[in-house]
Amino acid sequence: DWEGVRLCISCLTQERGLHVVGCLFENYRGPDRGSADRPIPQDIRAMCISVQETPSLRGSRHRSADDEMTIKCAWDRNCRFMDND
Repeated sequence: DWEGVRLCISCLTQERGLHVVGCLFENYRGPDRGSADRPIPQDIRAMCISVQETPSLRGSRHRSADDEMTIKCAWDRNCRFMDND
């Protein structure tokens, strides 16, 4: 749920002094603090230096489009750390 994402980003940015780039499928929805599914909350978006939304493509060749976007964003920024899913 979005609360876990919120806590993780908060720790990385405030306690560790890191920058966070979010990568997710466009129109992705998830529960937030017990509520119904909703798109990425504005407070989470504001904690990230950018949020990259990957188009949701159909087909077996496109199942990992968000992973590819994560790798591309990390490469472009010479990033030492990354996580997916």
